[in-house]
Formats: sequence, structure tokens, C-alpha cells
Amino acid sequence: MILRLLLVILVLDLLAFTSILPVFFPIVRLFDTQRDPLFVWLADTTRNVLEPFKAASSLTVVVPSSSPSSSSSSGAPLDPIPHEHVNDDAAVYVGGLLGSLFSLLQLASSPLVGSLADRVGRRTPMLLCALGSLLSYTCWLLAMGGPSSSSSSSSSSSSSFGLFVLARVLGGASRGVVQLSTTIVADVTSPQDRTRGLAVVGIAFSLAFTVGPAVGAVLAQRYGVEAVASWAVALAVLNVLVVYWLLPETQTQQPGHKQPNGHQDQQHSHTFSSSSSSTNAPQLLNHVHAVHVVFLVVFAGLEFTLTYLASERLGLSEGDNGKLLGFIGLVAAGVQGGYVRRQQGNDKEVRLALQGMVALLAGLVVLALAHDLTTLLVGSALFAFASATVVSCLTALASILSPQDSLGKTLGLFRAGGQLGRAIGPAVFSSIYWARGGHTAYLLGAVGVVVPILMTIALGPRLAEQHKKQA
Repeated sequence: MILRLLLVILVLDLLAFTSILPVFFPIVRLFDTQRDPLFVWLADTTRNVLEPFKAASSLTVVVPSSSPSSSSSSGAPLDPIPHEHVNDDAAVYVGGLLGSLFSLLQLASSPLVGSLADRVGRRTPMLLCALGSLLSYTCWLLAMGGPSSSSSSSSSSSSSFGLFVLARVLGGASRGVVQLSTTIVADVTSPQDRTRGLAVVGIAFSLAFTVGPAVGAVLAQRYGVEAVASWAVALAVLNVLVVYWLLPETQTQQPGHKQPNGHQDQQHSHTFSSSSSSTNAPQLLNHVHAVHVVFLVVFAGLEFTLTYLASERLGLSEGDNGKLLGFIGLVAAGVQGGYVRRQQGNDKEVRLALQGMVALLAGLVVLALAHDLTTLLVGSALFAFASATVVSCLTALASILSPQDSLGKTLGLFRAGGQLGRAIGPAVFSSIYWARGGHTAYLLGAVGVVVPILMTIALGPRLAEQHKKQA
């Protein structure tokens, strides 16, 4: 029953969160068109910082002439993909900065939310995060001029980039619903069923990424971006009501509390004991943390630029990008429900995570070469497989390796590490994309995925040895 309720809470939260995805770059570009003073200052400052990097890169990059069919007389370019170009779109790197800021705030708030969940329970922090999200979407709506404005017009003078930045700040600081849902799943499932239970989180992500961007794109096309913000506000209001009226407290063991007769709660009797001198659970947990961070640097950075790549290469509209994200969500949902939930064995988390990383590597190579819709969809499907497997499996491992009385703090730190990767990734890969184009950015990402693959391969034998010690 609790898992079903969590699915509802997560779907409402993530539908609101994902509705902005297909319109994020158009929103940022709107403020550029309007020459919003704060946007202009931020764009100029960032351009000055990145200009030396771009200038150095331009020594080996030949920018195509105005005629796509003409060839350069100075020799073949280093990047041979047709029509690829170095772009100077301020929305790319300002958007990357906002994406990184959003994740940095999650990095700072996640350990605090986790520690609060250990002290006062899971329900109160969940309600506070839902209220924070509601305030964030309200600021977004006001940033676009309110529900009666027409922000789809670039001449609108009522929009405010400052309020939009504030919305992103509040949203990043209160993005704890997913983290707390993960903690609640760990509360109510045994370690053997943890990965299956966490599939609920993955399914919610997949459903939201299937429906949310599509709804956002349709609303934006028909009624303007302010309608998307209004939709997010409505969903956030409903989520606050669901959490307040229906979510029970699931924390059954307070910090420092011991079970009668010195016995552990049977539900958690198979977890690794990090306090035992005969185990190396803390070291394994640190290893899992490191894999998580390194993986998300690459994954988040290129996930952030995917819709821009589709728009630049294939001319996809906001609605088309919504359909693309919906396709990724459908594939991820199928993988979660039809593949991940059926896996068995003590090594299933490592095995699935490794499969997802290999799929991501292949997907990034395909996307680097994508100049037609079929290739784009193949690369996106591989991307979706990674999305459905890697993070959920690493999260399950972290929860299994954590002591129960500090589960909230452990998963908070784990999510903070992930947000560090999500903060670094968009800034790094948006800059590479801006300076060298999508071809180079995605191929470098494919090379980068090799690092977490090797780290995960090394993790497998250590976990197997740990299972033998606990047997």
C-alpha cells in the first residue's frame, strides 16, 4: 500500500518537474531575446570566462561557410560530421549554469534532509519538500508574468529572469521528495527486495518522463509557457494535499534505539553491518558513492544537452522534443517493469548497473553520429536503458550497505554525491558543446563512461567477498 502511495506522490512530483524540460532552453532564450539585464550580465561574464577555451579550440576547428554544401579551402576539419558547427548561443551555457546551480543546491540540501528524516521521521521532511516545490513553481509562474500573460511572445515585458533564477534556487533546495521516497522504500522492504522496491521510483521517473515533457510541450505550443508553469503549480498543490492527508510515518527505529533482547529487526537482518570489524561495508559504500558521482558527471551533462542536440541537428520543435523525451520514458518504463524487476541473485545490482553503463557508452557514440531521426532514436533508447538501471541499482546497494539507524543520512549523502555529478556535468559538457560542437561532446562523454565501468567491474569481487563473510 505504501509503495503504491509513493508511486502517486512521485508521479505528481516528477510530472511537475519534467514539464519544463522541453521548454527550458526556449525560456532561457526568451530572456536573451528580451535582453534582460541580469541575463545579459550573466551571459557576458560567462562568455568572458570561456572565451580563452573556445579560442584555443577554434585553432583546430573549421567553421562551415554559409553554404552547407561548400567545402573549406583550408583543409578538412578535425570534426568531420556534416553541418556541425561551433555555436555562440548564450542559452547553451547560461542554461548549463542554471542546471548546475539547481544540482548544487540539491547537493547542499540532501544531507540536511536526510539527517532531518533520521531525527523527526520521513513524513515531515516530505511535506516541507513538497511545499518548497510548490513555492518554486509559483515563482516560475510569476517569472513568466503570471497566468494571464503571453510569455510565448518575445516582446513580453512582464517576465523576469531574476524570478526564474529564484524559482530554480527554491526548486533545487527542495528537491527531496525522490530522496525521501527512496528512504521510505528502504524502511518497508527487505534487502533482498530492495532493488525491486526501488523499481517503483524508476517506474515513476519513466512515467513522468513519458507524460510530463509531452504535456509541457503541448501546453507551451497552444497556450504559452505560463500555462506549463500553471500546470506545475496545480500538480504541486495536489501533491502537498496527498502527502499531508495520506502519507504515514514509516520510520520504526529511532537513532540509538535497540531492539529487545539485542536482536536486529528481522526485516533488516541481512544488511551488511558497517559497525562490525569483520566487514568492510563502509569502504564498499564509499566505492559505490564514487561510482555514482563519476557516472552522473557524464550522464547528467549529456542528458542536459540532448534536446538541444535534437533541435540543432534535426530541427526538432518543442513538441518534437517532448515526444522524444516521452519515447525515452516509455523505453525506461519497459526496462524497469519488464527487466529490472525480474532480475535475481546477489550480484544483480552490480550486473544491471554495468549493463546500463555499457548501454550508455554505445548510446553516446550513436548520438554523436546522429543526423537522422532513426539514429537519434536508437541512441536515445540506449540512453533510456542506462537511465532505468544504473542509478536505481547503485541506490539499492547504498541502502543495503547502510546502518538502519542512519539510513536517511546515508541516502542523503548518496544523493548529494549524485547532485555533485549533476552540477559538474551540465556545466562541463555545455561548455564543450559550445566550444567544439555536439560531436566532440558526446564522443568525449563515451570515453568518460569507461571510468565508472572499470570502477563497477572492480566493485563486483569486493561485494562477492562481503557476501561470503556475511553468509
